[in-house]
Amino acid sequence: MPDVNHPRPFRSTSLYKDPPTSSANFSLPSPPPHTPPSTATMGLKDIFSDAAERVKQLPEASNDDKLELYSLFKQSNVGDCATDRPGGLFNMSEKAKWDAYNGKKGMAQDDAMKAYIEKVDSLCGTSFGSQA
Repeated sequence: MPDVNHPRPFRSTSLYKDPPTSSANFSLPSPPPHTPPSTATMGLKDIFSDAAERVKQLPEASNDDKLELYSLFKQSNVGDCATDRPGGLFNMSEKAKWDAYNGKKGMAQDDAMKAYIEKVDSLCGTSFGSQA
């Protein structure tokens, strides 16, 4: 039985040899500098995503503006509304959201993205629309 308190003897192999100490043309390639994507290379979906992130910082908006943003966002990501209108007497906010979303039925997803970007620009004072 081996002695567990005695360390295992070190066996030198070629894998564990020290690297050469000379500076013989050994260098790592430098990474390319990071440049943000230009507006020419940004697609509509990228601009839409940036606008969606920016609108989260909006301090206040009217209910009509929120419903418009919601309906355009849903139309952009999901397409036409395919669910039934919510029922119930006390379900007014879900009904209003459904009505706004269903009102966008037939709008192309790219057109909904552009309209969403324009709405964010008008509410936040940004210029995402000029990039689209």
